[in-house]
Amino acid sequence: RTVVFDAGSLGRNDSGREILLPFIRHERLPMPSVVAVSHANADHFNALPALVDSGGAGEVYINDYFGRVGDPASGPEALDLMAQFARRGSHVRRLTPGEVIALDERTNVEVLWPPPGRPDMEVNESSLVFRIRCDGQTVLLPGDISEVAQAALTAQPEKIRADVLVLPHHGNWRATLPAFVAAVAPKVVVVSSPDRPAATVKGGKAAEQFYGSLPNKYRYYLTCMNGYIRVRFGHGDVTVTTRR
Repeated sequence: RTVVFDAGSLGRNDSGREILLPFIRHERLPMPSVVAVSHANADHFNALPALVDSGGAGEVYINDYFGRVGDPASGPEALDLMAQFARRGSHVRRLTPGEVIALDERTNVEVLWPPPGRPDMEVNESSLVFRIRCDGQTVLLPGDISEVAQAALTAQPEKIRADVLVLPHHGNWRATLPAFVAAVAPKVVVVSSPDRPAATVKGGKAAEQFYGSLPNKYRYYLTCMNGYIRVRFGHGDVTVTTRR
């Protein structure tokens, strides 16, 4: 079974047909029956229209804000995708914290964020945050959460602790980021970005020290350097392989 959590790009006009579908065919994976979209930024979902056209995405998980008519956080791309889901007959489910989704007998997904009823929330802060548990190992997918969500989740470290962490918002600096990563306490850190995350003027010395420490503290992988990153779970361990 194949499940997709976010799929898109700012660097490709049709990342679904150019990247996602060829990858699925190359790896001989079943067509994804389930997709989850963390939030309404197109680089997290603009590969999905091609997937829907190819018969995938029968079940869809989104947050409480994605694709609602009149919501300023949902642009035309999100509304178009919602219309495509409706035409396809996809079952769309809006998730809230505390829900647990069983993907199979070995794998479940815990929903940690965002809280409902916050129409004032900035779109990145509204990202769905998932902790996926498989064979006793965990991975945290935080979307593009920023200071508000990072601080709130850091205050509940037992909920976010994970073996693998994808850095939020492509590794972009926030003053809350070091404490957030420390609370997760991962073994493996992955960054999905076309560039190495780097300190900004605003981040200063604290950001320089944080990014400089990542390769020393964790098994550290970047898509801009390592390309495709595969994380496998089982037998009480996490293994990582890369391929360009």
